[in-house]
Amino acid sequence: MNNHERIGVSQVQLLTNTQLNWIFRELSIQDFGVDAHIEIMGDEYATGKLIGVQIKCGESYFKESNGKTVTFRFDKKHCQYWLDYAIPVIVVLVNPVTMEVLWEEINKSNVMETGRETYKILVPCNKKFGATTKEALLNLTQVVDGEKEKHSSNVETNHFQMGINYEFGENGYVIDYEKARFHYGIAADRGDRIAQFNYSLLMIHGKGGEKDYARAYYY
Repeated sequence: MNNHERIGVSQVQLLTNTQLNWIFRELSIQDFGVDAHIEIMGDEYATGKLIGVQIKCGESYFKESNGKTVTFRFDKKHCQYWLDYAIPVIVVLVNPVTMEVLWEEINKSNVMETGRETYKILVPCNKKFGATTKEALLNLTQVVDGEKEKHSSNVETNHFQMGINYEFGENGYVIDYEKARFHYGIAADRGDRIAQFNYSLLMIHGKGGEKDYARAYYY
């Protein structure tokens, strides 16, 4: 990760923690097009409602602007990846000079095809990432148009199944203990007892990361 990328991630994490009072989890695994997950916090507890975040930091991302919107362009592979992602995905643009931070959701209603396998969305210049758009971000986790589950009372089960997929190579997935540990961890934090057991075993045996007996004992 270069310096600009690190600045972008740090700024979005800061705003998430200080203005939204939500949880920011940077993905430790190399992801194709999502840098972090944001989990919505309730009054006392985490809700299990997640938003995927793709962060782009650099002055160049703000050059194509008419004063009302900033044009963000991407290719077909990323477009399909974001639209098929299991949770809603937003792109966050960070200007490292002015520290302006804008965002927009990537969904079927706002993605525009611009040519052969090239796409764009328009990011409103007044859509600042932070407290002023907290309600809009929260609304992303609701069920939209019946096509994509934006939140689910079974979110723990979903992450548990993803852990199973990556740990044992089921349902067409390639075995990846680091990803299994990541998904088990989310489900475990939400109280899924079987996920807690599986998560503990991975930590005890050092699969997908360092051995962590203390945390394994906790679960």
